[in-house]
Amino acid sequence: MKRVLQSIISLAFGGLLLYAVFWRFDLRQTMESVRQVHPGPLALGFGLIVVSYLIRGARWRIWERSLSYWDSLRLILIGFMGNNILPARLGEILRAHCASAQTSDDRGRTTALASIGAERILDGLILAVLGLGAVAVVPSDSHLKWALLLVSMAFAGLALGLVLSIHHHQRIRSFIAAANRKFPGHMTAYARDKATQFLEGFLPLGTLPRMLGAIFTTALIWSLESASCYFIGLALWDGMTASRAVLFLVVVNFASLMPLTM
Repeated sequence: MKRVLQSIISLAFGGLLLYAVFWRFDLRQTMESVRQVHPGPLALGFGLIVVSYLIRGARWRIWERSLSYWDSLRLILIGFMGNNILPARLGEILRAHCASAQTSDDRGRTTALASIGAERILDGLILAVLGLGAVAVVPSDSHLKWALLLVSMAFAGLALGLVLSIHHHQRIRSFIAAANRKFPGHMTAYARDKATQFLEGFLPLGTLPRMLGAIFTTALIWSLESASCYFIGLALWDGMTASRAVLFLVVVNFASLMPLTM
């Protein structure tokens, strides 16, 4: 009975989303665009996006070694499915919940969420670099330029925080333990345990080869997704350029961080 109820709720929610899509978009005009599509670039674009997803499965294993490749890929797809339904990338919480059952016993949901957070910080850093390069080439509104600059600075700060957290993790642990001794209680003990688990999700990136490997793989993934965006756009619109595809990809991904902006 519970499964039936869950299915009914899911179908009802999906129906509402479809209604919202059809209400906001002209379906007839959309189908007219689909009929005029160039199949070659479209197929190439979809092929590149599939390759980028396959590489994502390998990337997460650079610092999440307890996962097999196929488990890593499956969990990433679960997270993306959740992101398509839930606002503000909350699908990553679903991914962390599922990942905790697949990783080793000492790596729970909090550690898995931190591991995913490191992945998202690297994604944001590479997207920021691509976006700043694209906005310098593509004529765009000044509000968009400032918005991209602010988001890029935020991800640069997060990346710096990631590196510093890894480098000074022992000091952070000592500070948290001292705070717990000075203010003993269930709340501070809980905060100490969760902070320690969160740091554990970052620490596998503490070696230079793994960090460089993660950054290189992330740059490769977003290069493939930019190329995919270019070819899919070219299949629909002759005016698509590489720089416009990059800017479109960056804006959509940064906008999706905010609820209901997609």
